[in-house]
Amino acid sequence: MSTPLYSVLVCALLPACSELAQVDVAVDEVCLTYPGLKVPARVAGLTPTQTLAQSFTFDDLAPLHQLLAYDADLQFVRAQVRTTDADALAGIERASVGVASNDANQTLPRIVAYACDGDCVEPDASLQLPAERVSDALGYVSAKTLAVDLSASGALPSRAWTMDVDVCMSGRASYVVKP
Repeated sequence: MSTPLYSVLVCALLPACSELAQVDVAVDEVCLTYPGLKVPARVAGLTPTQTLAQSFTFDDLAPLHQLLAYDADLQFVRAQVRTTDADALAGIERASVGVASNDANQTLPRIVAYACDGDCVEPDASLQLPAERVSDALGYVSAKTLAVDLSASGALPSRAWTMDVDVCMSGRASYVVKP
């Protein structure tokens, strides 16, 4: 009989042996992407500083639901807004992304998960929003849908444009193999 198999059999028979192995996995980053969010043209005649408010919903969270089967934690870590119109984001001065469970059976509050103030626009003309605070994302992604609100203020373009929004999380998952 081989030694590993013998160890498994002995462990299975002993009452004090509760674990054969534990696997810990780091979830470096997983992002939900909402592509092609259309932003209407700025209303002519208003001041150059305006507020943008866009809402959307992630309807398919099933791939993230796999984490619920493990001892896992997941935090909101960053959001990113990208556009092919390099000038569209250049005038953004501050922005925030709020998330809420879109499940009527959950009582999780709407939280501001990501925010930036004055240092939002990156050299690649994307908008980077770091996590506002450490927030548990697992409860929010356990819902069937996730509601997201994006707000930004600054000098917005006078023409219509389109953006892609990433909502990113990271964490860890652990699984224990028992006899």
